[in-house]
Amino acid sequence: MVDKNTDFFKIVDNFIKTTQIPSIPIIESRLDFIPKITIAIPTYKRPDLLKEAIDSAINQIEYTDYDIMVVDNDPTRNCNTEQLVSSYKEKRLSYYKNTKNIGMVENWNRLFVLAKGEWVVMLHDDDLLFSNFLKETTKILTEKEDIGILKPFNFICKTIPTNNFINNSQSKNIHLKRIYDISFYYGNILGVPSGIIFKRKQIELLGGFNNDYYPTSDYCFFALFSKYYKIYTLNRYLSIYRIAQNESLNIKTLHAFVYNDYFLIQENLKSYKIPVFFIKNYLRHRTENQAQAMSQIWNSNFNYNMKDLGITPIPKILGLIFHIIIRSFMYYAILIKRISFFKSILHFPRGIRSIDK
Repeated sequence: MVDKNTDFFKIVDNFIKTTQIPSIPIIESRLDFIPKITIAIPTYKRPDLLKEAIDSAINQIEYTDYDIMVVDNDPTRNCNTEQLVSSYKEKRLSYYKNTKNIGMVENWNRLFVLAKGEWVVMLHDDDLLFSNFLKETTKILTEKEDIGILKPFNFICKTIPTNNFINNSQSKNIHLKRIYDISFYYGNILGVPSGIIFKRKQIELLGGFNNDYYPTSDYCFFALFSKYYKIYTLNRYLSIYRIAQNESLNIKTLHAFVYNDYFLIQENLKSYKIPVFFIKNYLRHRTENQAQAMSQIWNSNFNYNMKDLGITPIPKILGLIFHIIIRSFMYYAILIKRISFFKSILHFPRGIRSIDK
């Protein structure tokens, strides 16, 4: 569905695509208040892993203004997943079933339609939140009100690390890093949309995730979001992403990822008026490295033919030169954005302060 003419930065209402397919409330939370945050878990036929995800959401410490919602993409009634969720006596927990399988990406969008909270934490059904996830992130959201997406670090691993390992790998200095739209010249620097907190209203205004861009729907949405609202990363490990349970890393999916990635980065760089000559040669270098990395890290059987994109590899030394040139453009673009931001501070009423990190 992606080609050289794809407008990745056009706002499309993706929620409307499945409005005719309702989600049935099987279990509804029993809270006497509207929660500020909803931990939202999309799921499909993985009850054993889902149990760990739900338990990690329930076991949050020192923060109570939240609810938990599971949205099941399996329409089968009385299945193992329904029996599992029904076994909980947790008043925070809601459980919805889609009346038809609407696909993974559309189920992500359904989370934002059904969530009650102003903020939504998306948690994949095979991942986990650390018990201090809400405690740590809500502090940041309170202190910095302009955040649209907050992505703490997550452990990417095959097995769950020990508490001792987690504690020893935490940074002593907590800081935020602003992610600009131009920053996506390097790829999906936010990673997977699990263990990440979204401002629900802003997701709705931008139309949600676009299934036409699968398997880069999250990546493309982050790039779009960064052009309108502010994204920050937090250097705290607050969730676990288990790659051993990820079924999307097959040959066909990786092939589509490299293909989509090429055209998204190309359009992003063009929007900054970077000469096509530099973009083309940078992408020749980057795409080859991207394909090699996927083969080494994700699937050793993956082998990408760059002729599918109408390009050929470039000598490594030339590739590095073009990479440095593009990186220089990127730093210059971010510098201009920061200068514009600090100029705007001078016009704030007395007493108002803002820091753009």
